[in-house]
Amino acid sequence: MARALGKDPSNPQARYMLGLLQLQNDRPDRAFPIWRRLLEEGPEDAPWIPPIRNAISDLAWLAGQPDYVPPAPMPGPDADALAAAEDLTPQQRQEMIAAMVAQLEGRLAQQGGTPEEWARLISSLVVIGNADHARDIWAEAQTRFAAQPEALETVRRAAAESGLAE
Repeated sequence: MARALGKDPSNPQARYMLGLLQLQNDRPDRAFPIWRRLLEEGPEDAPWIPPIRNAISDLAWLAGQPDYVPPAPMPGPDADALAAAEDLTPQQRQEMIAAMVAQLEGRLAQQGGTPEEWARLISSLVVIGNADHARDIWAEAQTRFAAQPEALETVRRAAAESGLAE
């Protein structure tokens, strides 16, 4: 683990195992921040997310963070929607994706959302060819999450990976 993290400190598998090691050594105070960040970073279908999601509330309590509320799983298309998309023309598929991105944007504008959802919106806008609007969303996210450095870092990573931030 030490070698893996020495080569790549962001390696999620090694970080998961480090958190597990901390738990086995009765150090929930050290395991909690590791697993919390992994849970916040996702992706939701990563193999380490279900065990973390199952344990994080108890782990938070053991680590002295009884008020911690884990992020909700990010909504996305269900299996039926994905199956239906296979039968669509490329143009129809693009329209469906654009509608899903617009729906996410509308929900974030009305209700707010997690940093992960803001990151997903930025990435999605770039993928569908709307980088200028993604820059606007990135600017808004910087203001919205200015007082939350960890949250801002999540969104910044998505902006950087999309070519919008350093």
